[in-house]
Amino acid sequence: MIRKATLPDIDAIHTLLVPRAQAGTVLPRSREDIESNLRDIFVFENEGRVLGTCSLVHMGEKLAEVRSLVVDSEFGRKGIGTALIQACIDDALELGYERIFALTYVVPVFANLGFHVANMSELPYKVWKDCQTCPKKNNCDETAVIRDLVTVKVEDLPEVLRDPDSDPAISIEDFS
Repeated sequence: MIRKATLPDIDAIHTLLVPRAQAGTVLPRSREDIESNLRDIFVFENEGRVLGTCSLVHMGEKLAEVRSLVVDSEFGRKGIGTALIQACIDDALELGYERIFALTYVVPVFANLGFHVANMSELPYKVWKDCQTCPKKNNCDETAVIRDLVTVKVEDLPEVLRDPDSDPAISIEDFS
């Protein structure tokens, strides 16, 4: 089950993140950092055990980041990471974000959820804020992926686009 993290989850989240941070696949996070950002963190829990985690982080006007996505290595390739990313997407939509991005080593997982590869220049705040403190800043081996969340509702379209028959100046023959 995916849910928002709570105080009792801090140690489990930290335990999941430490080996990945040591391997250089996520940025290190202290227990204090996890606690101060607890509202942004999701966990995947099964039978009382936290098996995965990720965060949705505000990165500027209408832009959010999926950050620190980690799944227990014993439970990889079971859809937990995908479910956590989807929870971030759903939360971003609910909060009104227009775009969501991640830096990742697993591009296909994100691509299956509608993300596309992006240029780091599309993420100037991220590069300025977080990448400057990353040990790999000059040799980044992650791929930026981004997804637009804004969709146009049919009811928001002008009548002529919703129903071309409503405008006598437009005829189906115009499109033949």
